[in-house]
Amino acid sequence: MSEVWCIVSDDDVAARTLAGALLEQHDQVAVITRDAAPFALLVNVYGDGILTAEMRDTELLSLTDALWTIEESFGPVDVIALVAGPAVPGRAALSGTGQTPAEPPMAGAEAYFGARWPLAEVVRVTHVDEARAAHAAHDARRAPLDR
Repeated sequence: MSEVWCIVSDDDVAARTLAGALLEQHDQVAVITRDAAPFALLVNVYGDGILTAEMRDTELLSLTDALWTIEESFGPVDVIALVAGPAVPGRAALSGTGQTPAEPPMAGAEAYFGARWPLAEVVRVTHVDEARAAHAAHDARRAPLDR
């Protein structure tokens, strides 16, 4: 049985690696990223299996629109993957949405997206190798009949 993944990405390489692996096993993937261009080939190959939402900022209205579009296209999300990338001075990280200085990295994003999809599993990824490992670990937990 396929799952719906929402990848919130500050690192396009790790997010593209994870999205490609998920799409190969017929999962549906929504990617919220600053630049959707690196995902164009995946969109060409997998069509309706992947949805990209380009976010230039982390305004609540923009995020709400992206989440609504994901739900309209795929339904509720099963897994939220927060993919952290390198810090960029003067720019809030998508994977840290809503976080305060007292919170650890990604805690704000986990709370924000987790509130929207409370039944979804949350996976934190910080680079390409972790993207591959997160996919493999989650895949290993799937019931044998789901494959």
